[in-house]
Amino acid sequence: MSDENRSKIWERIESKNTKINQLKQKDNICNLADLRKDWEDKLIEIDFNEAKDLIEKFKKDCLNKNDRRYALLLLDNAIAMEAELMLGWLENYLKACGNWTQPFIHGFTTTVTKEDFMLSLAMKYKFLTDIEIGDLVSKMRSQFCAGEIFMIKIEIPAVDASEFLLWFVQEFWQQFTDGLDGSFAVVAAISIDGQFNGESLPADVFCQSEFNGQINGQKMKRLPLQHWTQDDVKFWLRDHSGLGKKGCDMKKIGEVADIVWNVDKGKPINTRTALLKNLGRLLVETTQMEQRT
Repeated sequence: MSDENRSKIWERIESKNTKINQLKQKDNICNLADLRKDWEDKLIEIDFNEAKDLIEKFKKDCLNKNDRRYALLLLDNAIAMEAELMLGWLENYLKACGNWTQPFIHGFTTTVTKEDFMLSLAMKYKFLTDIEIGDLVSKMRSQFCAGEIFMIKIEIPAVDASEFLLWFVQEFWQQFTDGLDGSFAVVAAISIDGQFNGESLPADVFCQSEFNGQINGQKMKRLPLQHWTQDDVKFWLRDHSGLGKKGCDMKKIGEVADIVWNVDKGKPINTRTALLKNLGRLLVETTQMEQRT
């Protein structure tokens, strides 16, 4: 074979290798985009240990009973503590407990008033907008079928929270839950944007254990949203990121978990950002290692 023919063959080989590498790079970009979406979806699996334990107790004490199948949850400092992830996990949890019905969601913007909340409910269920609480509650309860699980999600700023919460617990929630026969279950989750200590509220709006140790679902119970631990981050990386299946070893995962946790000592809002940022880098390194082998 002449040198000229050898040269042409090598040129064709190099050209094909270049195209293969370009396709691999394109696949990796697509793969990264898909994985980012997958990571966002699976972030709800990161652990809020105490909150999830409390949900299990609520299920036992409230949702599994023949009557009093209701729970009222309060999530403080919701944005910084990534309460949306806890609520996402809670929704999935409730969906597995019965016939899930579309939740009612109300988010206050600037002012927090009972009138806005009542109006939003009335419009949602196509009732008269000037309806009284008792009539609204009665009509709402008539909408639900046996075996259904209904969720009310409310988002409020901390600055105006006390007055609304007092009204919600003592008037709306009390009337909504009084006399329920247990044919359907309802869970209300109130997320507060900002720090809220609740000192201005009477103690009896918060859930205290009853004499038999069970949770009282007519009162508010705080869901403890704690900072994530290094192990929380490490176990999520190992079990839910998908990188373990790609050949990423636990030593590397542990190193990344330490980097992510140290950004803000596990404060969820900043840990989440750092986690997604470092996952991309870890994926690239793992992919490069795969290609070398």
